Amino acid sequence: MVLVSVLVVGSILVSAALNGLDRRGYQEYSISKLLEDRPFGEKVEVSGKVLNVLDDYNSSSGEVYQRFTVGKPSSSVLVYCSALNGRANVSEGDRVSVHGNFKSYQGTLEIETGCFKVERKN
Repeated sequence: MVLVSVLVVGSILVSAALNGLDRRGYQEYSISKLLEDRPFGEKVEVSGKVLNVLDDYNSSSGEVYQRFTVGKPSSSVLVYCSALNGRANVSEGDRVSVHGNFKSYQGTLEIETGCFKVERKN
């Protein structure tokens, strides 16, 4: 478990455990509801089956991103997660829960997150 502590205005200390992930502020969606509502820029939580695992993306700054799709063949979303703090241990067919920011990037609907915010449910 990773523990993150944040100092807020003087001497008030707030702590959040990130694996068990602090779920405050994330709105839970089914994949179909997410694609229907399209809450761009919002913090979302979705659960579903990993359809396929794509090749990693290496950014021009050197950061590595894992990419995989979650949902059903008829309705899925791309998960784009930074491997900076470790990789997500996912394979095709795994059930996962993903917490991140929903966005559209060049027409692709995706959840951008850190890989530590991807939890296997198997």
